[in-house]
Parts: sequence; C-alpha cells; structure tokens
Amino acid sequence: IAFQIGIFLVSALYFRRLVRAVISPRCERIGFFLYVFYPPFIFHALLPVKDILIVSCAVMFFYHFLRAVELKKNKPLIFAGLFLGICINFRGNFAVLLVVCMIFLIRKSGITRGILLCVAAAAPVLPFTARNIFVAHDYVLTSSVGGIHIYMGFNEKARGTYTFLENIRPSTFGHFYDSKKIAEQATGTAMNGSEVNRFWKHKTAEYIRANPYSAVRLLGKKIALLFNRIEFANNFSFDYFKEEYFLFRFLNVPYDFGVLMITGVIGLLFVRFKYKWLFVSSFVAVSCSMLTIFIAGRYRLPLAFFLMVFSLAWINAFLAKTLKLTREIVVIGILTACISYQIPPQIRGFDSGAKQKHIYARRQKQKYLKLGSKNYMEHYYLEKQKYVAEFTDENILENHTVSSGLSSK
Repeated sequence: IAFQIGIFLVSALYFRRLVRAVISPRCERIGFFLYVFYPPFIFHALLPVKDILIVSCAVMFFYHFLRAVELKKNKPLIFAGLFLGICINFRGNFAVLLVVCMIFLIRKSGITRGILLCVAAAAPVLPFTARNIFVAHDYVLTSSVGGIHIYMGFNEKARGTYTFLENIRPSTFGHFYDSKKIAEQATGTAMNGSEVNRFWKHKTAEYIRANPYSAVRLLGKKIALLFNRIEFANNFSFDYFKEEYFLFRFLNVPYDFGVLMITGVIGLLFVRFKYKWLFVSSFVAVSCSMLTIFIAGRYRLPLAFFLMVFSLAWINAFLAKTLKLTREIVVIGILTACISYQIPPQIRGFDSGAKQKHIYARRQKQKYLKLGSKNYMEHYYLEKQKYVAEFTDENILENHTVSSGLSSK
C-alpha cells in the first residue's frame, strides 16, 4: 500500500505536467488538486487493490506518449510503451488504448514508431505470457478469466453490476477453478485455461444470439451505470467505509464522479484543446471495453482521469473568458446531471457482498485481539490452507454436478 501511495503521488506530478502541456499552465495547479484530492482515488490508494496503480500508469503513459510525439524521440516512446504494458498486464481491456495510440502515432510519425510502441508495451506482458506457456502449458497472454467476467456481464441473471453465478464462488479462486469445473462438466473433457475462456465467451455469444433485445437493454443499463455517480462496490464499498470508519469520513465531500461527468461533458463538447481527439477516442474506447463485463466503481477509475482532462479544458476556457455560459451549456449540464445522479433500482442491494467482506474483516480483527498475534497467524494460515484446498482439479468430472442454467446447449 505504501508503494502504491508513492506511485499515486508521483503520478499526480505527472498529471500536473500533462495539464500544462495539453491545456494551459494556468490550470496545472488546479489539475494537481483535482487529481490528488479526488475521493475515489484516495480511497483506492489506501486499499490492497491494484486499480490506483493502473490509473497512475495511464497518466504516466499519456505524459510520455505526448512528449514522444512533440519531441519526435524514441526514448519517451519506450517509457510510454512500458507504462501501457503494465496497464495491459493488470487490465487486459487497456489493449484498446494501444490500438488507438498506434493509429494516432502511425498517422503522425509513420509505422516504424507505431511498431516501437507496440514492442515496448509487450515487454512487461511477455514474462507472464512465457510463464503461461512454459509452466502452465497454455497459450494465454496474461489471464484466462476474461471469459467468465464477460459472461457475468451478459447472462440471464445479469443486472449490470456483479452477478453471483450458481456454483461459482465470488473470489479469484472461484472465478478460475469453479468456472473451469463447470466448463469441463458441460463438455465432458479436460480443459486448459484458454479453452475455459473460449467456453464462457461462447456461452455469452449464445445468450446474446438467443436474447438480442434483452442483451441490448442490458447494455443500455450498463451504460447508465457506467456513468452514474455511485461507486458500485467490488471487494470494498466506498460508501460503507465512509459510514463506518472515522478516517474515511473526510472523503464524504460533494466531489464525485457525477461532478466530473457534468464538467467533463461540457469540456468535451464545447472546448477545443490540444490532442483533444486522442483523449476523446481513448475515453470512448476504454468506456466501450468496460461495458463487456460488469460495472464496478474501481474498474471505471481510469475514466475519471479522462473526465478531469475535459473538465480542466472547460475551466481553462472559463478563466480565459473564451467560453460563455450559454443556454446550450446549461441544457447539456442538466441532462448530464439527470443521467449521472439517477438512483438505479438495484442500489439497495448492489454492495451487499462487499459489506459481508467488511463484516468478515471486523470478525478477523476481533479474533486477532482475542488470540494474540502468534496464535492468530497460525489460525489464519490454517484457515487459508483449508480454503485453498477446496479448489482442486482432481476428479471434477465425477464428483460435481452442473445446474441446467449453465450446462452446454
């Protein structure tokens, strides 16, 4: 956590430089404070999750990428590729950024520099790919759980946010081992990770073909949830922390995703700034990639970065008195607020799973105080071994049954 807090603070300095280069020097200090004091950024920087590292690397990627474009040098381009590769390693959907930026770079500087960016981005990914090939004997780029995540986003019970699937426990182990068991039972054959991945993607395609209108409605619901102000919980609930823990109550301020949506959309639609279409294309591409799975507040954190850039473009135009408050801007602002501040029907139960994890954490703290440090650690590792032992590849075809809802057609 200390490491990612440090990276986050470094990325704030990069964001300030990026604002100076893309928007205006007059807004760089405002941009720094908007970035470093954004409550969801602070919240996730203090948690044992990797999402703030992704945002930080994305900021550093754009800074080095645009510096490479401006200076026409390869060194910053290599740095940009390395940071983008780290993002792709953590979140495979960031590969869409590589496509967008390669097209932009090829049009600006030619195919050679586009290839260099691609090679640099591949460098952080290749060690994990090599491990998958030589250790797991599976040709997977980074991870093989993308298929089950896509199915969670599009199935009969999907509602836009995280969906509990029958016989699949809601954990990293469950998403891999339980989904593997179900896929192997449905097909009657042993499968490696990439084959399981294809199985669930095929199940998703079957659902969409059989229920096109439901799939379109579900997609519309996910678009509404993606741009909603609410931080939909996954593992940790932002709203729960603000209510239950004193140290997080200072995050309960009227500066949230909804505010960024209003100011960001105005900046996107009404203000010109340097490399605008690169940022707009990247924002659209990353947003679309997020719609393929389920919506969670921590997964959409990178969108806040783009909205900050758009918002700062509007703030700069306002300070420079080049943009007046017109009727069109007021109407767009009101419409955006209506979209972002609506209350979704599932809001009453969307973070129940996250709250259960907080209750579990509180019970663990009580055990720690009761047993003492040494005894608690022995108890913790024993329980962890039992948990991991529940997930096994042995005899899965003989010892498990599959519900009809998940069986192969």
